[in-house]
Amino acid sequence: MTTGRGAAIALPLAAGLLLAACGSGGGTASTSGTTAGGSTQASSSASSSGGLGVRVPAFSCDIKPGAGLLPNQTPLPGRIVASIAEIESATGLGVSQSVDISEVAGMTACRYQVGNGQVNVTILDDPSQAQAELARTRSQGLALADRGCNGCTLSGFTALAELGPDGYTATKDQNPVYGAIAGGIYFEVDGIGLKAVRLERLALVIAANLGGGASPSLPPLPTPTPSM
Repeated sequence: MTTGRGAAIALPLAAGLLLAACGSGGGTASTSGTTAGGSTQASSSASSSGGLGVRVPAFSCDIKPGAGLLPNQTPLPGRIVASIAEIESATGLGVSQSVDISEVAGMTACRYQVGNGQVNVTILDDPSQAQAELARTRSQGLALADRGCNGCTLSGFTALAELGPDGYTATKDQNPVYGAIAGGIYFEVDGIGLKAVRLERLALVIAANLGGGASPSLPPLPTPTPSM
């Protein structure tokens, strides 16, 4: 899976690399990829239904009108775990661009340009693999979002009770990562160029959405609120 690293924040710079993954007008490329568990199969962004090759995703990315990577891009069918409004409220910053960057089979990946930084939300499509993939994250020191990355590492893995019994926080490339299994769904939130509390707030919102619980108690936003 392509992941943002270092200071490469601006989404337009990745347009050429993401066109195949994003499709046009809400469509998606039909490619092959490596599943979260390591086997090769048809990409989750092109899984077939009735042999017709029509994608029936479990999850989708909310695409802000007028702020998708492609002019006519709209959300694909599927459950949206965090709406644009929720992302903006949780982070305290506006979303200027949004894109579905799903590339690894079995996962849905969403990227948002937020303020002067970037937020990535990754969801494991198959609940039956949630515990196994979480164990893999811990044992291999590899973020869920980085299953297809060579040389990526996850460090400082620490349990985070606020996200539930499986919640954790960690660091990759000196940027914060928050993950958990909520409502049986394994997800991660990571970012570049943003204060950790903004990502933590979004992770708490997603966990509540997936778990069907009440609105979570969120830590306060930075005061005053800068662009990061």
